Amino acid sequence: LREQSIGIIAKLLGCKFILIRTFHRFDQFNRKMKPLMSFYTKYTDSFISTSDLMSDYMNENGITENIRLIYNGVERVDAKTHGKSIGFIGRLTEEKGIFEFIQENTGLLAAQSMVIAGDGPLFNDIKNFVFTNKLNVKILGNISDKTSFYEQISVLVLPSRTEVMPLVVLEAYSC
Repeated sequence: LREQSIGIIAKLLGCKFILIRTFHRFDQFNRKMKPLMSFYTKYTDSFISTSDLMSDYMNENGITENIRLIYNGVERVDAKTHGKSIGFIGRLTEEKGIFEFIQENTGLLAAQSMVIAGDGPLFNDIKNFVFTNKLNVKILGNISDKTSFYEQISVLVLPSRTEVMPLVVLEAYSC
């Protein structure tokens, strides 16, 4: 609500812009927030709901207009079979944690195969480390066919330092 509050203050001070609010949780109209919600909704131009159930929740709590339903999900990945490899897909950057994961798991990756899809500033460092340490890691670079990637792995790792629930986890769940 911090950003929403800043937006409302700016609107009250005469700034002209469109304020859109997304509803993800079912506790937005809890005992503490319910008195403030009519104020917040009065200055919000449009609302995004992430599910039919959330739209119903919003309607039950007085938000009945200017709702846009945008499902919070991913396209299904049709990986019919799965290999026995560990997998990572994403940008090869420090905050993703994949290089650190490889460095800390050299014993595992000497015996267990891993497939990495993605590109980024650490691509060559990872490639050189894998080669130097004779690890069983295949680095694909950027890919366009996610299905073939997911067919090669049975476990997805996400050693990210910053992400909580990225789409790649939902994609892995979908297959």
